[in-house]
Amino acid sequence: MPPEKHEYREQHGRHLSNWTNATLTTARLIADGGTLSYAAELVDELRADSRVAGVLPQRVNGLLGLPLTFEASGDGRRRGRAVRALEADEDWWSIAPEHELADLQTWGLLLGVGLAELVWTRSDSGRVLPRIKVWDPRWLRYEWQTRRWLLRTDDAGEIEILPGGGKWVVYTPYGSSRPWAKGLWRALAKWWLLKSFALNDWARHGEMHGSPIRVGTCPEGSQAEDRQAFAEDLAAIGSDTSLVAPPGYELELVEATAKTWEMFPKQIETANAELSILLVGQNLTSEVTGGSFAAAKIHQNVRDDLVRFDAEALAACLREQVLTWWAEFNFGDAALAPWPQWDTKPPPPPTPPGSAAAPSSADEDPAEDAEDEDTTDDDPGT
Repeated sequence: MPPEKHEYREQHGRHLSNWTNATLTTARLIADGGTLSYAAELVDELRADSRVAGVLPQRVNGLLGLPLTFEASGDGRRRGRAVRALEADEDWWSIAPEHELADLQTWGLLLGVGLAELVWTRSDSGRVLPRIKVWDPRWLRYEWQTRRWLLRTDDAGEIEILPGGGKWVVYTPYGSSRPWAKGLWRALAKWWLLKSFALNDWARHGEMHGSPIRVGTCPEGSQAEDRQAFAEDLAAIGSDTSLVAPPGYELELVEATAKTWEMFPKQIETANAELSILLVGQNLTSEVTGGSFAAAKIHQNVRDDLVRFDAEALAACLREQVLTWWAEFNFGDAALAPWPQWDTKPPPPPTPPGSAAAPSSADEDPAEDAEDEDTTDDDPGT
């Protein structure tokens, strides 16, 4: 039977809304102590940023959209049965729904730690399947004294997490030693904060300087009561008002002429470029110009070494912490767990216009095909 059939309930918590340089430092210090609450909250804020939300899916969903096969493992005919169960019987899609894999990969890249619970169910085929359910890692902490992971749940208090123990998955693509210190959040945070400050400052600048200041001039010798009444009339002017000033009274609109606002879009542009480089290794267009759509898209938008790194890290985690248990319970041997393999080879470059195209199978010489075939007969007398 599966190691544990109970499905735990996740807690609900509030978010820290006011981030400053001081709170970024606090998040780093708390994380180094093993508590990931502040760092996980910061990752939530990063995922809400317009540039991060636009670029990060190119890396995560681009990988998951690549062709996926499974490499058989172990000995005997059962290894082939395990692969067919994942592919033809679609056990894989029940075990690892794409939206759950995307969430797990996102947490792993940004925080350095992704957490998922394995919810064991029985399929129509009779096999038991460990369905991945991703948790928010804010409830996770690492206890340095005992070198173990602890998780705060809503229904069972704080429990111990055993990575690869058949109930929980702890995804650490950058390694298991201080994984939070290697997540992208530490590098992304300062550029995200600069962008946030620039957006707020630009909004306040527009509020102050977007409407010109009204300056009223009273004639020499006017009475104090008249000047006060004139000032009150100016203060009461709406956005769509016309008036005729009394003789001797003047109204002038004073606008800001300095171009100090130009620094704000430059700061935002710089921050966006740095965020893109950190996430996908480059800051290029998202246009797709040739080849297989999914392969061309990810290889054009994401640096090749990052694509290979993500594929290998995610495949190793899923095989060691999920599929080994699936193989143990359904085929009696954890060694039969297949290896997930995403095809990360870049597509061939498009053929330039006017160049000679490679011959198709229809253009090949049948005689050459016959020469290539092995015509050796099994009869030794032939």
